[in-house]
Amino acid sequence: MAKPSTKGLLREISSGDLEQVYIHITNKAVEWVVAGFIDEANSLLEQLWNFKIPHSRHLWLSDEGLQVMWTVSGKRPSAIPFVCKDINEIQQENWSRFFYPCGDENSRLTILNTPFGELDDNQLFFKAINAGYANSEQPVDVLAALKRFIGTDNAAGYSYFHATSCAVLLAAKNNLSEKAEYFIDLWGQGYVKYWNNYTLASLLRDRKSAMLLLKGVLAGVFKQTKETCHKETKEIIDALAKRMAGGRTLVYGTISWKQLLSSISKLAIEQNTIDFAAAILQRKTLCRKPARNSKIKAVEEKLAVVLPDDYKTFLLASNGFENFSYTGVTLSSIDEVDFLINVDEQLVEIWSDSMEDIDNLYGEKLKSSVVIGGLQEEQYLLLVPLGNRKWECWHFANWRPGEVTYESFRFYIEEQLQRLEDNFYIN
Repeated sequence: MAKPSTKGLLREISSGDLEQVYIHITNKAVEWVVAGFIDEANSLLEQLWNFKIPHSRHLWLSDEGLQVMWTVSGKRPSAIPFVCKDINEIQQENWSRFFYPCGDENSRLTILNTPFGELDDNQLFFKAINAGYANSEQPVDVLAALKRFIGTDNAAGYSYFHATSCAVLLAAKNNLSEKAEYFIDLWGQGYVKYWNNYTLASLLRDRKSAMLLLKGVLAGVFKQTKETCHKETKEIIDALAKRMAGGRTLVYGTISWKQLLSSISKLAIEQNTIDFAAAILQRKTLCRKPARNSKIKAVEEKLAVVLPDDYKTFLLASNGFENFSYTGVTLSSIDEVDFLINVDEQLVEIWSDSMEDIDNLYGEKLKSSVVIGGLQEEQYLLLVPLGNRKWECWHFANWRPGEVTYESFRFYIEEQLQRLEDNFYIN
């Protein structure tokens, strides 16, 4: 996925983790390729690579999509920072991502033997995926079923992306170019709405659909032109040069904690990012009453630590903060704050042991970390002491391979506002 707007990407460049910055700039180039602007995308990539930022292993799908497009277009940039792969292997793996034998055997047999016209919406999609895999139906019939499903309320977020991708790939494979372009247009409209659910390079990882994209079918849908690409390339590269010279900087550093938290509350509730409790909707804020300074000092004395200033200023604005995403955390009130080892000793032991040969300081960081959010949830928010009264902030979840590190607690909170402004949580 790419940031949906260059404005959002520029904020990310200023304040985000450098690997994530690299990923998002790369995927902005992928977005331009998808819209048919191969020369402009190659120019952005070459300028990005000139900064010598380590290439991210998380970009392998984008890398493969770009490789296919470079092959079919005959336009290949210089100094590619990754090893290229066999095109046939890429294409076959891409097909298998969308068409596969899903469901148990009895369900497959029952639905595959039932005419499309007798199936409900979800069964339509189920049969289309299996039929595409087994080549058991005429492609035009599968495409008609997918078109019907795409028009239902069940096609939203990832299911919309999956269904439209299947339709494009199947139509292109069978040389039904007019139908393929019809579904490419629907696919592009879905990306504008559900960008966070998309694997942007999916249509690039197939020769025939990639060739159709080269025609610029999605340029209008993405509202992209050569001129906007050139303008945005300069903005992106200028921002990256500033970042590389001066390091990470806060985006909203001039606004108060009260204003920052109010903006997050307003957008989260407006976007209905999760099913909020009635009490939250009634008071129209995720904030809580401010903490007392005396309570903060008492907890610092109990833990024998000096908590970071930005976190304490947050507590004086709101003593905790409600969760607003399924992978986020509920920020604890000050009286709930404790060392992670006191809250989840087993987790500390498991991760300390597993990371011992990779990072011998990892266990010590976890043992000395303070839990400030995520109690009774599937992820924690931690403050990790670095010495000299400096602290990092970690978003730590067992479902992710390691922590996401923020330079400070304020950086973490500001990222939440950036995500809301980018409609990250709209499915």
